[in-house]
Amino acid sequence: DFHINTKNLEAFSALNPARDHPRYKQEAGGKWETVKVNVRTLDQLLAEAEFPRLDVLCVDVEGGERDVLKGLDWAEWMPRVVVVEAWDQGDLDDVLLPLGYERKWNSISNDAYVRRNA
Repeated sequence: DFHINTKNLEAFSALNPARDHPRYKQEAGGKWETVKVNVRTLDQLLAEAEFPRLDVLCVDVEGGERDVLKGLDWAEWMPRVVVVEAWDQGDLDDVLLPLGYERKWNSISNDAYVRRNA
């Protein structure tokens, strides 16, 4: 199920909305619709597109970034830079730091990681 925020189409629509997060609660009174969608992993999408290599990965999927990152074969792809939407700074440190990345930059809603020795 994909949940669509019809009052604000570009914000908070997601497979698994982060309903307990304060940012999400701001939109809780909005109008929502649910549709069925097919999902694929990032590995599947890269293979389908015959991607030769991945230098930069940017993921903004309204709270589902962790799930997207699980769908990547890190041993094969290892992008030099990973930018992820992070409602809370360092939210994905537990995923990316053990893979050899260092968080180099943070904005209000994004963390940027650079692969060490890249």
